[in-house]
Amino acid sequence: MWLLNTTSRKLEFANLSKHDRYAILSHTWGEDEVLFDDIHERKAKSMTGYFACKQALVDKLQYIWIDTCCIDKRSSAELSEAINSMYRWYGNSQICYVYMDDIDASTLTYDSGRRKETCQDLRRLLPRSRWFTRGWTLQELLAPAHVHLYDASWSMLGSKTDLRSELFQITRIPEEILQDRDLVTSASVAQRMSWASVRKTSRAEDEAYALLGLFGVTMPLLYGEGRKAFLRLQEEIIRSFESEKIDHSVLLSSTKSLNLFALRPDSFGLAYNVLSFPDPLYSDFDLTRQGLRLTLSLRNEDDLDVNLQEQANLNDNAHSHCVLAMLNCSFQDSTTWRVALRLRRRPRITTFEQLNAHHRRLDVYDRLPGTHGVGLGQFPEFVPEDLVLARRPFMWPPVKHDGISIATVSSFLVAWRWPTSAGAWRFIEPDGCTYLRGDNLFSDESIDENGDCNVLLLLEQATDVDIKEVTVIKLKMERVTTPPMLWVGTADGTHAIALRRFAGYKGDSWSPLYAELEATMVVRADIRQTLCVAGQPVLYMTARFVFEAGLLWWHVDFEAMVHP
Repeated sequence: MWLLNTTSRKLEFANLSKHDRYAILSHTWGEDEVLFDDIHERKAKSMTGYFACKQALVDKLQYIWIDTCCIDKRSSAELSEAINSMYRWYGNSQICYVYMDDIDASTLTYDSGRRKETCQDLRRLLPRSRWFTRGWTLQELLAPAHVHLYDASWSMLGSKTDLRSELFQITRIPEEILQDRDLVTSASVAQRMSWASVRKTSRAEDEAYALLGLFGVTMPLLYGEGRKAFLRLQEEIIRSFESEKIDHSVLLSSTKSLNLFALRPDSFGLAYNVLSFPDPLYSDFDLTRQGLRLTLSLRNEDDLDVNLQEQANLNDNAHSHCVLAMLNCSFQDSTTWRVALRLRRRPRITTFEQLNAHHRRLDVYDRLPGTHGVGLGQFPEFVPEDLVLARRPFMWPPVKHDGISIATVSSFLVAWRWPTSAGAWRFIEPDGCTYLRGDNLFSDESIDENGDCNVLLLLEQATDVDIKEVTVIKLKMERVTTPPMLWVGTADGTHAIALRRFAGYKGDSWSPLYAELEATMVVRADIRQTLCVAGQPVLYMTARFVFEAGLLWWHVDFEAMVHP
């Protein structure tokens, strides 16, 4: 660490054990800055840092640190060390001088050496300073124990403690934190991010690098990575969590990109009053390549599906299962409420071999826009679940739609056919799986005028020794979307079974009866759906996506309904 000797105006490499008393300067860069190579030149006497030395001498401090001239920016190693250590350097200083070259205190009224109507005047002047808009000056306000603010002529405006009310109005930083810097870590991650949301830096990477000390993390500097620096910052913050102090508020950005992490601090602009309540029971919070593995309390929210599809610009209803995920966060004015994220579960794509396997991977969820409030009385409705929050929204890869597979249990006798007179019907073996695929499924005979593929099923379900329930099911698969949309419709099959028995098992004898049957109910992946006839439930159906050898299937499993 280089320090500037306030008497000799020469740089000395500091051993902090000997140079434990030094001042530090905070200001916005201008054109007349003292740089590392300029400090020994005559022109340095007219630059900002020179006047800071004078103030340090007045305060009986032999050394001062100034970012413009105390960092050799030609050395990337020295620059990296300085940026990762800067919060600590400001915190170790005896006093920090905040120099506001765009504030003129001559308009303030004085009477017998004391300000008159100081509060009113400063509230008018201070917000105009560019110092409050720069990214680096946030840590320079928070880290030092003693901060004095000066105007363009080096007239003192007041201290951080004395002006804490005015500073709160400008920065939204609570007064108690401005008065006691040790309370900074008590603020939630989202709240600290909000303090930086209105600040700007010359380089995109510095939006992240300027916040390293505020969150107590370090990371390599990679100028040229752009917004990725802020993504890395959020990841480092998560890695720094202790198991009993997990802070979910890091997820509370108002990003519209559907990504898990925000791309810049202004996404946290509305989080200035967010509180965090770490819960030791939910201590899993691990980053993986896929996303963030954690435990959250979930509640199904099927009514969110329709509303959120349009908001998120998502047209894939086939896997639109939505949930609310309750976080350990609330707002200062409503501490009996919790904040919940809106999530959408990804499809559980499997293989035919794994369909009946008992092993189940963690569900992966995509984030949807917006948050939701959860009242205290609703807490019992949420159930803890281990899950993964994906880094980026799910996008279907280009795949070929190969067909539909149908599985039944032994209580079924199933016949299926194409909905044309030219097609033949045949039985589907009970307790087996029948594959309607490829050339047959997408033949001209099964394609309607809209280009959708249609399959007609006749299901006989034995409910008693002499009684059978018969249901006609129509499946309609859209071929032009990825994944292919699937609809289902149902009807009473009593007439069909009678015709089949007395008409010599001719498939075309019963299919015309159901030519007008419409499949209007959307089949949703991984959801157990109830099929009804005339408003009465008759069957359960569960559909899944199967990906096998580069081909995508809809696998439909019919289940008998147990009647009381």
